[in-house]
Amino acid sequence: MVKELHENKKKGKMISDENEEIIEVTFKTYKDYVGKYFGGCCFLLITNFSMQLYTFFTLAADYVIGDWTIQPD
Repeated sequence: MVKELHENKKKGKMISDENEEIIEVTFKTYKDYVGKYFGGCCFLLITNFSMQLYTFFTLAADYVIGDWTIQPD
């Protein structure tokens, strides 16, 4: 079956059954996906740092509002 798929690729024929298609996801696939489409490690670091800041400030705001509501008038 694999040999037949390679022969069909060489001939330029399309695959008639989707179940015959062979899909391989390797480390290079992920590397290309992150590196080319998302801007690489710099983008990931900035995104993670932004999420951490957002979480910190959300928790801080909730704490301040909670503290404000329990204070006596």
